[in-house]
Amino acid sequence: MHSSGGMRFERTPSLTVGALIVVRALYAAARQEAIERIMSRLEQLQALLDKEPDDAFLNFGVAMELAKAERYDESLARFDDVIRNDPNYVAAHFHKAKTLLAMGETEAAKAQLEKGIAQAGACGESHAQGEMQELFASL
Repeated sequence: MHSSGGMRFERTPSLTVGALIVVRALYAAARQEAIERIMSRLEQLQALLDKEPDDAFLNFGVAMELAKAERYDESLARFDDVIRNDPNYVAAHFHKAKTLLAMGETEAAKAQLEKGIAQAGACGESHAQGEMQELFASL
């Protein structure tokens, strides 16, 4: 027990090297498990996509899973497929911009958001338009 300025507090013990090793191992195991879940979902989506290759919803799902797996280039290509096949799928614009931001490509993300904001306005998606405007304003 220590005191400072009339206040008493207990010192929190610092982690030992052994505890840090255990924490890192648990983190690594949890990350590996998350990657395996993503890969499983990707395989399931790909099986469906083999039957419907132009399905915007399935391509969007694959793009999102690829982004989660930090496979950004592949994710961007899928978002492009969604936008090409269904320009009114405005969530693809938003999440493509977020993927670009994850890659550190702020200017490209802004350009994508501008396209998405215009498209959302053109098809009456005011909620999506507002979300993209908010993200754009934060950059």
